[in-house]
Amino acid sequence: MGGSLATLGEISFKEGVVLQENFHAYQLILMDDAPREIRVHPLPSPSTSHR
Repeated sequence: MGGSLATLGEISFKEGVVLQENFHAYQLILMDDAPREIRVHPLPSPSTSHR
């Protein structure tokens, strides 16, 4: 769902009300529409403590 959110996600408002409904209307990205390559760069968390 992260790829769908990044490529297709939007929240629209009209007169202060969200127009989207819920997950039953959520469009998922299909393999043909997905990026061919996704790069992930993990970052260290400052809250991680090694004991």
